[in-house]
Amino acid sequence: MTGASGGIGHAIAAALAAQGLSLCLTMQQRVRAFEGKSYDAGILLQPSDVAEVVVHALTLPETAEVTDIAARLRRKPSDERRSP
Repeated sequence: MTGASGGIGHAIAAALAAQGLSLCLTMQQRVRAFEGKSYDAGILLQPSDVAEVVVHALTLPETAEVTDIAARLRRKPSDERRSP
């Protein structure tokens, strides 16, 4: 999974884990390995990132309508190791 999908996947996995279920998230790991790069879930979107976006959308005043939500990494994983 990439970008927002990875974050959503991790959010779903966390929600399932709370119910004693599990979800296997290996696609992004395989993609990173194919690219010769390491997989570090800590630099991907986190479940809390996705949850914060959803909560914000749900708590907007009635005068606002959310029609689309897009969440993505601020930086690409390869940029994380570069200094700002």
